[in-house]
Amino acid sequence: MKMTPITVALGATLIFLSVALANVLIPSVVFRPPPTPNTRPYTAQELEGREVYVKNGCVYCHSQDTRPMDWGEGSGFAAQPGDYAYDSPHLVGSARNGPDLFREGGYHPDDWHWAHFENPRYTRPQSFMPSYSYIKGVERRNLIAYLQCLGGRMGTSRANQQRELKVNLVKYYEKGAGENVAYLNSTLPNDWLAMPNPEPVSRGSVERGRVLYVAYCAGCHGEHGDGRGPAKTYLNPPPMDFTLVQASGARPQEPTSGYHYDYRKNEVSAITNGAIYYVVLYGIPGSAMPQFKGQLPSEKIWDVGNYVGWAFMGWKMEPDSGRIEELAKLNKISKKDRKKPPA
Repeated sequence: MKMTPITVALGATLIFLSVALANVLIPSVVFRPPPTPNTRPYTAQELEGREVYVKNGCVYCHSQDTRPMDWGEGSGFAAQPGDYAYDSPHLVGSARNGPDLFREGGYHPDDWHWAHFENPRYTRPQSFMPSYSYIKGVERRNLIAYLQCLGGRMGTSRANQQRELKVNLVKYYEKGAGENVAYLNSTLPNDWLAMPNPEPVSRGSVERGRVLYVAYCAGCHGEHGDGRGPAKTYLNPPPMDFTLVQASGARPQEPTSGYHYDYRKNEVSAITNGAIYYVVLYGIPGSAMPQFKGQLPSEKIWDVGNYVGWAFMGWKMEPDSGRIEELAKLNKISKKDRKKPPA
């Protein structure tokens, strides 16, 4: 057969149609996996929120597909075909400029999402996600409802637990710093409250912690640790005001680790390095304080705790004992030895 332009065009068209038929049309009709036990139909509000999600192009930056290799990021088990049984079309996406949202439900409370849509820098100071402050009222509530259902029944359960735990957090926050700190401490494992910090409150650790605090914490806790970051307006309970705790009974002159406070005796309740480490690692469920497990390595979490304690709660900085100081001491000892007369 002579290869004319028409022949080439017809052949290319037949190949394209065959590939589309085999990979798109036939699977969409034949492949109907049953829903997984974790999957449930969307509510009317969630479907409206899904439309807002699509209309604003969220799928271009956020995928909804937990891959087997994502387990190290805390995403849980991998996505199954039946997880998309009620999605038409699915919103798997093809880019991850932002985090994967397939199991987003319940990892943040509703008010965190509200602040995040107002301005993503309020909750994640380094985020390059644009502001969606023009999504207001019912539309934003519907969008949040959709995000909170991602992850199926497990995501919905986590979101409901966040709402239930928030009740006590708000109650104790309103009672004042003393009872609030005591209540938060009561929710933490005792071993962590007394956990010694392997990283001394040194000049280097504090400086490293400052950089991390600005990058991850200042949006909520504020530049001065007073809980007056730009996100505060949207969060309930508001972020911890470390300076308020300090003003209520610090004893920075004592060499003990941690920060001692009690609104009656000024010496019982403690915000220790171990407590800060645990909260940064796992968050405070029910509040906007997220978990940073998988985002910050252990030594960086200790550094953040050192900065918060030193800058806002009166912790004493330990004398420098780094490599430079050690070398200087060795040099002085060496000079003294050289000056000694031979025996």
